[in-house]
Amino acid sequence: MADWKSLVESFFRNSDPEGEYRHVTGPPASNAALSTVEARIGVSIPEELRSLYLLYNGFGMQHDDEPGWVIPPLEDLPDFMEKWRLAFSETHPDSASRFFPYFDWENGDVMGYMLQENGKFHPFLVTFMHELYRYSASQNIDEFLERGPENFVELFSP
Repeated sequence: MADWKSLVESFFRNSDPEGEYRHVTGPPASNAALSTVEARIGVSIPEELRSLYLLYNGFGMQHDDEPGWVIPPLEDLPDFMEKWRLAFSETHPDSASRFFPYFDWENGDVMGYMLQENGKFHPFLVTFMHELYRYSASQNIDEFLERGPENFVELFSP
């Protein structure tokens, strides 16, 4: 199991080396809350993120009294996912419905898992690159969904 405490602390150090923001972590989520959200989103939350949510129900950096959630709290996750799926659902509905974002880069891009047609997640994360997306059904998804690391542990590891 990942050492999320160290990984999140490392993320904060690397993302905010000057200490300009308040580092925010949510209280642990319950297994019941995870199950409720899984029912709403229609898939099981990958094990690595389940373990993160059981320690921190989201985390981010607060500025001006408003937390900028990097990983949103569970209660916000279904709406977060829907928002980002809508970004390209009119032109690429199948791909959008299989995209499960969990990480907000806070620059208009989001990262998450992509469900394969067989119902299993790809063995890597993908990032929706908003600046590369064109409102065109003929655009290849590989032009705006960029392959990333294998998992969030790898993303957060120094």
